[in-house]
Amino acid sequence: MIVERWQSLRDEKMASKSLSDSNQSIFIFADVLGDKFRTEGMPITSKFFTSVYKTESNLNKQGKERWERLRPPASNPNLKPVGKFDNEGSYPSGHATFGWLAEIVLSDMIPEKRDAIMRRAREYGLNRVIGGVHFPSDIEAGRILAVACAVEMRHSAAFLADFAEARAEVRRVLAFSD
Repeated sequence: MIVERWQSLRDEKMASKSLSDSNQSIFIFADVLGDKFRTEGMPITSKFFTSVYKTESNLNKQGKERWERLRPPASNPNLKPVGKFDNEGSYPSGHATFGWLAEIVLSDMIPEKRDAIMRRAREYGLNRVIGGVHFPSDIEAGRILAVACAVEMRHSAAFLADFAEARAEVRRVLAFSD
C-alpha cells in the first residue's frame, strides 16, 4: 500500500509540513509567492477564495456522501496519521480539491508563477498521503473535481467579476505589472 510506504519514508520535517498543510487556505501558496501573500492587506482575495472554497466544498461533500470511503487509518490500524482528521470520508480529498482549484484560479491570476504554484498544489495534495489521511486515488479524484469546478465557475458572470477584482488586488500587492 502506497500510504504505508510513505509512512515508512516520513521524517519529522515531512510530518510537520503535512500537518501544517491541514490548513485549507489560499495562503498556503505564500511559500511560492512571498511574504506579501497573506490575509492582511488582501481582503478581496481572502473573500474571493473563501467563496471558491465553499463552492468546491459543497460539491466535494456530495462525493464523500456518495462513496463513503473510509480513510486509510480506519482501514489499516498500522497507519499513524500525523494529526486529527474528520472521519466523514476520504474520497475525494477536499484538501486536494481545494489545493488544485486554488492552483488553477491563482495561476490564471499570476501566469508568471504557474509552474511554482502547480508544484505547490501537487505537494499540498501529496502531503495528505504522507500524513496518512488519504489514499493517492483520493488526491487524484480531488484534482479531477477541481478541473470540473474551474470549468463550471468560468461560466458564471459573478465568478468572473469577483475573479477580476481579486486578480487586480493580487497583482497589485505582489507587484506584478499588467
